[in-house]
Amino acid sequence: MRAPLLSLALLLVAAAPSHAAGIGLRWHSCVGGGGVANASFACDTNTGSDTLFASYQIPYDLSYLPTGYEAVIDVATAGETLSPWWSTTCRGASMTFTERLPFPCFSTGGGDGVQTVTSFISPRGPNAMRFVFRSAIFNPPRMYAMYHEAEYGIVMLVLDHAKTVGADACGGCSTPACIVLNSITIFDDSNFAHPTLRLTTAGFGPESNFVTWQGGAGVQVGPAIGCPAATATRRSAWGELKALYR
Repeated sequence: MRAPLLSLALLLVAAAPSHAAGIGLRWHSCVGGGGVANASFACDTNTGSDTLFASYQIPYDLSYLPTGYEAVIDVATAGETLSPWWSTTCRGASMTFTERLPFPCFSTGGGDGVQTVTSFISPRGPNAMRFVFRSAIFNPPRMYAMYHEAEYGIVMLVLDHAKTVGADACGGCSTPACIVLNSITIFDDSNFAHPTLRLTTAGFGPESNFVTWQGGAGVQVGPAIGCPAATATRRSAWGELKALYR
């Protein structure tokens, strides 16, 4: 009898659409689950949340489960400085990572192994920041396989709505933002010293590796202006922005 994780992987092979290898970022679900490219919030309550799903597709089958994963997500907001609503000094506790991915985002983390999760948040400029998520899996069951046809979810970034309104509110919830999944790296060791595969391009159709918040208009970082989804006159801008923060 095959392991449940392998059986789920085979199910996803049948269910997932065929795409080129690469990465994907969507709101509310992974690409295969109907995730969307833009999230809009009225900024009128401190309850509820919005969730980003980072996923990927590998270019070839793997006969084993890797033991380390890393995802790098960059955020930039319109204006000269980062919106306080995104700032770790004001709302750091409201930005959390989780690997509890719902179907059809098949999670490659865990299995029957012992898992540790770490994350880092750092500034990337006056109006930009970076999230780095790492997952290490110790003693994973090596009989599990990964298939290039499947969409694998690596992490969810949950943004709750705390401190949006009221006396301790963090301003700038309505400020447009661009969020890009810069890369996903798979490691064959839990110390993140030996990368097996690094994915940096959109894998689920054009521009599937970034999303916008409140439409994403007006974002500028260095020479890059706007998001491709919000500024049709300059389609290369988001690629330039992404290159600044490699």
